[in-house]
Amino acid sequence: MESNKSNSSYTISGNTVKYYGFYFPPVGIIGVLDLILVPWDASFYIVDPLLVKELPYEEIGQQQNPYVIISTQEGASHHWFDRLIPKLVEHGVALDHIILRSACLWDPDSPVKRVHTIVDECSDFCSSLGKPEPNIKSPSHHFVCLNRLHRWQRYRLITTMLDLELNKFGAMSYIELPMQADPRLVSLQKPDVSWKEQRNISDPEISGALFNVISEAAYEPEPNTHKLVHHNLPGMTEKSYKCFALFQIPIWLAPYRAVECYRKLGFDVFDDIVDHSYDLEPDPEKRIGMVAEQVQKICHFHHAELNDLKQKLLSRFANNFKVLESWAYNFNNELPQWQALFSRNNSN
Repeated sequence: MESNKSNSSYTISGNTVKYYGFYFPPVGIIGVLDLILVPWDASFYIVDPLLVKELPYEEIGQQQNPYVIISTQEGASHHWFDRLIPKLVEHGVALDHIILRSACLWDPDSPVKRVHTIVDECSDFCSSLGKPEPNIKSPSHHFVCLNRLHRWQRYRLITTMLDLELNKFGAMSYIELPMQADPRLVSLQKPDVSWKEQRNISDPEISGALFNVISEAAYEPEPNTHKLVHHNLPGMTEKSYKCFALFQIPIWLAPYRAVECYRKLGFDVFDDIVDHSYDLEPDPEKRIGMVAEQVQKICHFHHAELNDLKQKLLSRFANNFKVLESWAYNFNNELPQWQALFSRNNSN
């Protein structure tokens, strides 16, 4: 891979690659492109839609065979995908030459190509871990459910769990309370946390639970409102990574079909212990109720049962941690998707 003088472009196998909106060159994507057989006449534009305001649409449209890779770690970026894609098409870029590379893991309705990946965020998280000791301690409480920014889905789940008096069994928090919040949430309010604290796995309140209720909340419209929202697409953040690093069983408050994404990434989601049928419920309100039912079910375990269950599952927990580590820094995990994407036989 030969670098040009410009700090915003590369040449790979004769193909020009330019990037926009990155603090650092997206060397992982560029390296992957350098390893696969891309069209000889292609030019590539790699964009982080959260950090770039405009693209050289005229220039892109004038290229003989342009490809645009929209890459971001942020699940909420689909708001920006929707803005960029029509303008690219307007300037002559074919839909099958636009590629979303994102931690949004499931997007069956997208009109463009997609690469599902968690390499960037997973690398970010594993860098913060150092060399953690496996969490083989006996659970001291049933679950942990931590919530930072306000989302109506998180708020609905927390109030439902309070109605069921599940706060007696686990650790719950809610940092950003909305106006006129349910007064019961005041006791759950914690001060905001830093980037480092978000990745902390040593806090006994977090590590002492066997189950982790992970709020990878969807950007779905709140019922009976007309607010403009992002798509209901699942992403994966440090909330899920902490669960796997802490040898915990996940229950996700997440968008439709999110759990299936974790299975496809190689994680054991403990289907024999948790009924993840909520994953296939498209109605977010019903899905929240089904998630609350699963949390209520695990609270029927006695502490001795929690301890026994954890000991039986240690090897499976350890394997999940290996899967987590295998994604970090490993852009080779993306290679099959890129190869299929540029294959003539690709029907995606």
